Amino acid sequence: MSKNLSLRLEELAQGVLGPLVLGGPMRPVPPLGPQLAMTIGEGRRISDDDLRARIDVARVRRARFVAPLDALPDISPAEWALVAALNDLLQATNHELSGPFTRGRHATLLDAIKRLLSALDGPRSTLEVIVRHATFARLLEVERVDTLVRAWAGSAQYRGQDPDRTMTFWPKLRRVQLEPRHVPLSAMADGLELVPLERFHDLVGQLLARSPLTDLATVTRSAPAFAWTQATLELVAYPTGRTLASRALGRSPDQQVLAALERATRALGPGEASSIATSFHREVFERATSARV
Repeated sequence: MSKNLSLRLEELAQGVLGPLVLGGPMRPVPPLGPQLAMTIGEGRRISDDDLRARIDVARVRRARFVAPLDALPDISPAEWALVAALNDLLQATNHELSGPFTRGRHATLLDAIKRLLSALDGPRSTLEVIVRHATFARLLEVERVDTLVRAWAGSAQYRGQDPDRTMTFWPKLRRVQLEPRHVPLSAMADGLELVPLERFHDLVGQLLARSPLTDLATVTRSAPAFAWTQATLELVAYPTGRTLASRALGRSPDQQVLAALERATRALGPGEASSIATSFHREVFERATSARV
């Protein structure tokens, strides 16, 4: 069993974690589910020394945008579980996951992802906040490339797959045209009847919430819209966390950041949470105003 888990972890590292941190094409593995996701990273690390070293360097480089760190701990079991959750989210939008008699697989997988994310806590220390962001900072950069192939005899749409060779041979003679379209993570469930878009957005939001610095750093995203969570409120409630959040937000347009924070703060209603959010919003506003002067 341990050998099998090590192989699954290596596949997850090569197909999902590496491209997430380093860039490049992802190759999601078969869905892992909550039980496997929660145990796959216990006492294991990437065996490919070169890949592990490149991921470590990239994570440190990302962390240094917000804190002067020269090294980070290995990927934790909780981070591996979150990588598994991302893998399963991508698989939930895979139109080949089910067939005519197995259409319930998408709903079953969405339920499993929800259970997994509910079982995972947010970061428990400032270092863990930084570490998770270093791993998941590029989460919303994940995209799928769809390709529309047009030829004299007709057209075909390929969802996240390379076009079939039968559609692209003799390109000049058959007047073949390739029209790629980049689909962001938030839109991957568009047009997929078996994966309700609102539910998919909710799960992406829950995944973001497990890395609160990433959640705040992407506050200007269109979907899923930013909403204050316990983890992000806890982050901006103490000075060091607030500093980290301000640094992460410093790379986004001020007016868009302020609008997103204001909208999310209004949704809180009165109470301690609203006071924390309002105080942070005011601080960001004052920093933006002074920067323009």
